[in-house]
Amino acid sequence: MEQHERVRLKKFYELASRKFNPAIPKAMDAMRDDADPTSFIFHLVGRTSIVGLVPLRELLIQIYEKWGFISSKYDLDIPCPISFTEAEISRYREIAQKYAEAYMEYDGLLTALGGKDGWVSHEEFEEAMARFKVHEASLDGLRKRVQESLCHSSE
Repeated sequence: MEQHERVRLKKFYELASRKFNPAIPKAMDAMRDDADPTSFIFHLVGRTSIVGLVPLRELLIQIYEKWGFISSKYDLDIPCPISFTEAEISRYREIAQKYAEAYMEYDGLLTALGGKDGWVSHEEFEEAMARFKVHEASLDGLRKRVQESLCHSSE
């Protein structure tokens, strides 16, 4: 219920921002550049308290690996401010893979049960709750797998 409330408030904020202060979402949309991993950093930093460090660390590895492209794009003549050894990259990528598999399965089941944002109409609520109850144990198991991968990421 708390997660549903956070999603609802986030969606309300996004809609209100687009209506009352369209410059903010327009600027964030313009920053998105799939070739440049730095464009995702603000999004991931904000979600780290919810989803843990695994996605942020993967993004930092991508920045490290693509530093040549990034530094030339922004005309920077400095070495990458972060570094990872090959062993660290390998270990963190293995953790990220386990995390991604569990998270995608969990997120996919949640989306199938209640839509992308977890919102259902009043008319669909009873049916959605019945579907949720049928899959509650599966969701709990997947949530635990996600949490376990996060625990291994700090070792």
